[in-house]
Amino acid sequence: MKDLERILLYILKGGLLLSLVAPLVNSDSFFFPFVVPRTVFFQIITEILLAAAVVLVAFFPAHRPKWTMLGYAISAFFVAGALATIFAIDPSKSFMGTVERAFGFFNILHYGILFLIANIAIRSQKNWTTVISVSICISVYAAISFLFESAGSVKATSVAGNPTFLAAHMMLNLFFAIYLLKASKRTLTDALLALAAAILLFGVLISNVRGAFVGLSTGILYLLVHTAINSQKWRLKIIVVMAVLVGSYIALFVGRNTDFVRTNYTLQHVTSFSLNEGTIKSRFEMWKMATSGLQERPIFGWGRENFSYVFDAQYKYSDFESAGVGEQWEDRAHNIFFDEAINGGIVELLAYIALLVTAFITMRKRPVLLAALISYTVQNLFGVDTLNSFLPFLILLAFADFLKQQRPEASLNSYVPIKMEQAYAISIVGVGFVLLASFQFTIKPMVANANVYKAAKSMMTNQYETFKRSYKNGIENLKSFSGLKREYLTLIGSTLVTNASPLVQTNAYLKYANIISADFETIYKANALEQKNMLLLAQLFLQRGVVAQNMYLLDQSEDILKRLLEISPNKKLFQTTLEKLKSLKENAFKAPPVPSK
Repeated sequence: MKDLERILLYILKGGLLLSLVAPLVNSDSFFFPFVVPRTVFFQIITEILLAAAVVLVAFFPAHRPKWTMLGYAISAFFVAGALATIFAIDPSKSFMGTVERAFGFFNILHYGILFLIANIAIRSQKNWTTVISVSICISVYAAISFLFESAGSVKATSVAGNPTFLAAHMMLNLFFAIYLLKASKRTLTDALLALAAAILLFGVLISNVRGAFVGLSTGILYLLVHTAINSQKWRLKIIVVMAVLVGSYIALFVGRNTDFVRTNYTLQHVTSFSLNEGTIKSRFEMWKMATSGLQERPIFGWGRENFSYVFDAQYKYSDFESAGVGEQWEDRAHNIFFDEAINGGIVELLAYIALLVTAFITMRKRPVLLAALISYTVQNLFGVDTLNSFLPFLILLAFADFLKQQRPEASLNSYVPIKMEQAYAISIVGVGFVLLASFQFTIKPMVANANVYKAAKSMMTNQYETFKRSYKNGIENLKSFSGLKREYLTLIGSTLVTNASPLVQTNAYLKYANIISADFETIYKANALEQKNMLLLAQLFLQRGVVAQNMYLLDQSEDILKRLLEISPNKKLFQTTLEKLKSLKENAFKAPPVPSK
């Protein structure tokens, strides 16, 4: 039994470290190559860890997690999320999330599991130092890749796929580096941590992400003020540093129209704040939409990943046109509190606020960790959570929870005799449930993504048999997931619509379009399409009608567009598409004029 206990602990500790690599994972064999592969990687690792943890706590009760105030707060947040998913306007989408965001209830549940694993397996300062050090190293690697790629001139993607997501990861790990630097007493370690902190700081600054810049500035300001108040030795030095920093920023802001600032993209970006800017004005419009959406469904909200329903219902073209951003689709309010209000209504919003307050209380005597929490919260006032931000955030919570309770490591001789039948039963049922859930909700959607993506590539190269086989395999794996099926049909359908010309020229277009449209029509008849999906179906009918010279298909397209305008009369895109269709119908299939003699 002692060997089993040691092996299980090795699996938990090693697997937790491995999960931190997730932000670096990407693959071009999937739709959204910087989202899906790392999400699947993270979920599979977490599910393996959960199976090992079930066996460990069944046979070795000393390793069972201890409930803390922060643990209760996290549990309450997930209970609120479960209720919101049950009562969601689109439960399937709320549970599984979208391909692009991968932040449905099932996805975020894995972060809660990781918090639990950390509570079980990481119970010493030495082990926690290792965890944080690995997280810092991963972030530094990503930052260096980003720095070489961007050279500060453009928004590069690096290994993160999006500088916004990378900036959040670098920001939180910068505070981890400061924390370890403050606790370190070794010269070489100090030098390495200082170098890491410098690289991460520079990375955040040249990522040109305002949310991360404001969040980082707020956290550092808090840290400096806290240190100045509580340390007479550093007070004068900090006041001088703050005066230099604030003075420098004011000078840059005042001189934001000079060539020195305007020719540097980073300086220009962090000094060009304006409430009249299109992006900021559009944020205000989305926040108003979210407020209206909360009033419509105040208790349990709309469910995760369902802000698009609110956006479609509340959209007014004139509001976004005045913001200078024109027609668009949005799936987030781009403010964590408005997003949580839409996700789960007042119940989930209060649970999330309670989680942040509990974390604040837990970290109140750890100023560096509290600064990280403040930075994370402020950044999310203007952005969205992803794996790159939520993963280090949960590590931050788990570490703070450890420091709060200082629970000693359980002895490897911690086996407590219980009924063996009970331990085996818990292990078999628990592991079996985890494996079944993993296959159904992680593996099958991953296989579907890879197959539908392969089908899309085969379609573009006109390999019909490969397309048909891959498409069928992909859709077969999505039978239980109406939200994901709808999204994958939209992805492959939009690929066809935007790349139709080569297939039309080779007379191959219709055989692909007919297959995709048939599945789309089935969902449409069940009244289960969102506006974006309906528009794509209308476009498919339109293209098929033109290629096949079939007026009935054009009529079908017109019927869908008219229905869209009934649902959302303010969508200018629907109006212009319908006008083009009517013009096309008037002139499409007229016989050519007879030449005069």
